[in-house]
Amino acid sequence: MPKVTKEYVDKKKNEIVDAAIRVCKSKPAYAVTMRDVVKECGISQGGMYHYFSCIEEIFGEIVNRAYNEMNFTADADRIFESGKQPSEIIADSLTLLGEMMDGFYDRFGSLIFELEMIYLKTPEGAKKMREMFTANEDAQTLVFKVNAYVETQIANGHFKNNLPRGYISLLLLASLEGAKRIALISHSNPGALQEFGLLDMECRSVKDMMRVTAEIVVKLLG
Repeated sequence: MPKVTKEYVDKKKNEIVDAAIRVCKSKPAYAVTMRDVVKECGISQGGMYHYFSCIEEIFGEIVNRAYNEMNFTADADRIFESGKQPSEIIADSLTLLGEMMDGFYDRFGSLIFELEMIYLKTPEGAKKMREMFTANEDAQTLVFKVNAYVETQIANGHFKNNLPRGYISLLLLASLEGAKRIALISHSNPGALQEFGLLDMECRSVKDMMRVTAEIVVKLLG
């Protein structure tokens, strides 16, 4: 038998991941099975298991691809090293975070957000998926970095914060999760945003909502 090269294996894995993404655009991620992906990519069932042993491994590779394609680490570093005022750095970094989330939706639809929700409820599946991760989760890293920056600025006296420790972190995480879900609603049913009173604010993307969050955080910090 001819030797199977790494390049060949990587090519086949990418083809399988491409097929899985197509399937996930036609049905909810929680309903996608290995059989669906086998049918979509035209590989045999046995051939599939040479590359992935379960659907969670395929989903893990999709998340890797998402974070590798939407890598904002260098942009984030430039913001924190820019020498701007702390309020501007907070605004720029949270806006960047929103851009990243919007990029996920533009490229992968609701899939990345769906996977987050699915595996919150299935720890064993989440473990299998996370074992495949090789990319850094830039969104979570950036939230932590913004929070650490805020705490540093409080400690050096730039901000006068009377809130208990951890409140700003909670606000950032809650705002990000809420913004992602509202953005999904705006893509699938724009009219539903009237119930939230967001149309007048023109908050139809995660970027817009994280920019507003930044303004709120700065006001809270004084």
